[in-house]
Amino acid sequence: NYAIFIVDQEKNVINKRGLVFAQADDWHTVTVPVDEGQWNMVSGTWAALIANVNYMQLSLEFFDGSETVFMDNFCITDLPPVADFDSDIVTILPGNEITFFDLSINGPSSWSWDFGDSGTSSEKNPVHTYNSPGIYDVTLTVYNHFGSDMITKTTFIEVLDDSQCTRYDDNFDTSPISTVWNFRNGTWSLYSGYLIQTSNYYVSGNYLGGCYAIIGNPVWQDYIINCDFRSLTDNDAIGFVFNYQDEENMYMFLWRLETAERKLIRWENGVGTILVEDAVPYTTNQWYHAEIASIGGNISVKINGDEIFNVIDNTFTDGKVGLYCWANPQSQYDNFRLGCEGVEIDLTAFLEGSFDAGTMSTQLKVNNLLPLGQPYSGIPWNYAGFENLESIPDASISDWVLIELRDAPDAASALSSTKVGQKAAFILDDGSVVDLNGSSPLRFSIDVQDQLFAVVRHRNHLPVMSASPLNLSGGIYQYDFTSGAGQAYETNAQKDLGGGIFGLYAGDFNADGSINEDDKTVDWMDNAGLSGYMQTDGNLDGQADNLDKNDQWLQNQLKSTQVPE
Repeated sequence: NYAIFIVDQEKNVINKRGLVFAQADDWHTVTVPVDEGQWNMVSGTWAALIANVNYMQLSLEFFDGSETVFMDNFCITDLPPVADFDSDIVTILPGNEITFFDLSINGPSSWSWDFGDSGTSSEKNPVHTYNSPGIYDVTLTVYNHFGSDMITKTTFIEVLDDSQCTRYDDNFDTSPISTVWNFRNGTWSLYSGYLIQTSNYYVSGNYLGGCYAIIGNPVWQDYIINCDFRSLTDNDAIGFVFNYQDEENMYMFLWRLETAERKLIRWENGVGTILVEDAVPYTTNQWYHAEIASIGGNISVKINGDEIFNVIDNTFTDGKVGLYCWANPQSQYDNFRLGCEGVEIDLTAFLEGSFDAGTMSTQLKVNNLLPLGQPYSGIPWNYAGFENLESIPDASISDWVLIELRDAPDAASALSSTKVGQKAAFILDDGSVVDLNGSSPLRFSIDVQDQLFAVVRHRNHLPVMSASPLNLSGGIYQYDFTSGAGQAYETNAQKDLGGGIFGLYAGDFNADGSINEDDKTVDWMDNAGLSGYMQTDGNLDGQADNLDKNDQWLQNQLKSTQVPE
């Protein structure tokens, strides 16, 4: 006595239990219960048949040498199954899929999954989407003719919280690579604290055919991407994608040295439309900082703080984000942060040194002395910002300033430990503090928990902090330091410039927070008589001379900053 089980790609699977279609080049799980209730005895007895079920024979019909047949995990058993499972990833962001794999033994024939979030499935290897942050237990119960078994893996799936302003950040310092990243094409790995892509994968003539590292929630919208990136030696495309819907629908920023092009492309159903472009090449082995904002249909791309593109397009208003390269086996990324749209800041302050008759001089700008890069990377500021422009914007700029935001319940509690953001900016002749395009308010990608206080720092003026929280009006946080002595924290923290106008004290040539003899004898005397962009140029006219010493330093001796640290 014997049983025949037929699997036929062209016809169907034929057995006593029904019909199943079989596909070529695919694994099939075949479970055949050898049970009297499952079969019709044509002749003989069941006892005689079951006593001889001790092997399986694989017979092939219409088989030739070009075909290959594989078998795996063969088992003859009269035992109940033993449950086990795994998944392709265990840490994700909300809105993403996880594939679970049944690893049970002893021939399970049915499955019951409980994913811990009220989701269930009866498939063998189900795909499940988690939509809410949390830690989830997963339970699998498996069955066969001889019984069942259940396994629960506690705290098995972690769905990260993306409700904060920092939706996700990754410095690529910890191995292995976080499973929140979904890699498509290419060879991605960690090296020396950054993420690298080392294959030369590309589809010729089609920028969609590149390498991707995708992250995020498909319903995310109104966000800002920050990331450092470079092409070490290769000259092909590197960049980012955002509002990513699928493999054919997204926005893409790419930068290519070989063809000297920067492009912002909208891909819709696989068809690319260039929204804006220019002919600027990158430099190999040079780190760049990208800041890409997609907020309410307004797309802004900044490189090293310099806004290179700004367009309006509402085709895609939500979606994931990703790192991207094309034919570039030397692509490298670091300090990735995906944040919310944050807050806009509108500040007004005056610098005593360049102030005269209600306005500040712009001699540094007029004489082409303003540096293209922010001047606060050294001691004592140690600011690591990438602000580095291709050109100084056409605006009435007096100088660079460094703006710091602190989040605290009150001014006395707004210590340096409460700092939530810092940016280099321009201060205009009317006291307006603006972004590096010379006109826009500053934007900080932060959530405000208590109240915001602003600190204004300058390279040779005493810093000040707002005495009161910034005022939220019309969706913008505003503060005017110039309107009274009490606008700066503590007593007499600003200089009376006359006419009811107040400004930062000048003369702190070594920026140590105190105006004293060292500012003259150690710093000013070394530069006296020189011209240029100097820290000892108190009146910002491009020269270090007696005017700086007599009109600023001498008048303000013994003054110190009152910013709480």
